[in-house]
Amino acid sequence: LFEQGIIAAQDVEKEEEGYHSLQLDYQSQQEKFKDLLEEGSKEKVQIAELKMEVARASLEEVKTRIQNARLVTPIAGVVLLPEGSRKTDDGVQEIQEGSMVEQNQVLFVIANMDGFTINAKVDELDILKLEIGQKATITGEAFRNITLEGKISSISSRADKDDDGPSGESSTSEFAITIAVDKLTADQKKQLRLGMSTEMKIF
Repeated sequence: LFEQGIIAAQDVEKEEEGYHSLQLDYQSQQEKFKDLLEEGSKEKVQIAELKMEVARASLEEVKTRIQNARLVTPIAGVVLLPEGSRKTDDGVQEIQEGSMVEQNQVLFVIANMDGFTINAKVDELDILKLEIGQKATITGEAFRNITLEGKISSISSRADKDDDGPSGESSTSEFAITIAVDKLTADQKKQLRLGMSTEMKIF
């Protein structure tokens, strides 16, 4: 058409440029198609499946942690720090929200307030006078209007040796005993607190 003078040379050049541009687009699409086929290869699919299994296992682990994050105690009581737990200067255990803890780590204990145990020490000269099951009455300055009734539940068979006195002579040994109060009334529970000092009479 150009040779016959039907179309201008400018139109020919324009159509040739369009043709070359379409060829480049075609080659580009072929390369993309090749990349897609490679991404869908058997090896790539297996790798993707393995990654998916790892992600699924991680998700299940997180779900389990979330389910176990809520602790429910079967008894009512007072939350206390476990013995030997690390504490900061203000007496608070070094566990904060978001902190990592070890599996089976004891975070706190629940003190059952239905009853009480009183720990005391008895001089070695008197320890042989005591027996398991002996009755005792318990009073205290902080709860003067209450008299608790309990029994000796344990007597240590090993003495707690005190430090030597000022003169350098060894003082007498003391033995630890425990007196148990099995049941408290609702009013007694309101007035008694863990760690209160007491006075006891054993019969």
